Amino acid sequence: TLNVSDSSRFEANDSTDINTSDVDYRSHYIAFRTGSDVSTRQILFKEGGGTNGTAFFIESGILYIGVWISSAGSSTQRSWLSFSVSANTNYYAGYILDAPGDTFSASLNGTSDSRAALNGSDLLSHSGDINIGAVDTAIRLTDGSSSSITPVVPHTAEHVMYNAILDSSQQEMIEDYLACKWQISPPADCP
Repeated sequence: TLNVSDSSRFEANDSTDINTSDVDYRSHYIAFRTGSDVSTRQILFKEGGGTNGTAFFIESGILYIGVWISSAGSSTQRSWLSFSVSANTNYYAGYILDAPGDTFSASLNGTSDSRAALNGSDLLSHSGDINIGAVDTAIRLTDGSSSSITPVVPHTAEHVMYNAILDSSQQEMIEDYLACKWQISPPADCP
């Protein structure tokens, strides 16, 4: 479990698997626990900056999961999906990016699923940082503005990321794994 305080964050090195190569497909899941404050903006995960990237963040009792892409000669394309969250609660959330299929879908605790058109291209390569628990440079927000976010002690337990679209049985396997391991509405058949 990674517990992030107000003065720390986890930053990963640039990676061809995450940010320095174009991505057609991505499936990304996280397990996390909200703190007592779900009102103040707080980052769970961000890769990218003002131009291209993906993020999970909480603000005003809402978990936002999104992707933003700036294609040459066009404005930034954004797709954000949102889910209500409560204080002091365990969750797992995930998204699936299918750039060629022009879709971005997300879910929270496996029960909610939303779809939004991406209206863009692949998630293009970039040198924007990969952060858990804070942002050291910038993040693109739901309204298109770019901002830095001060962390407010989110607890991130685990990340599972594939540069592929998982089929429904694979999605269920990842969701069951996270639910069982982190005791998030676990299915009856947990080991």
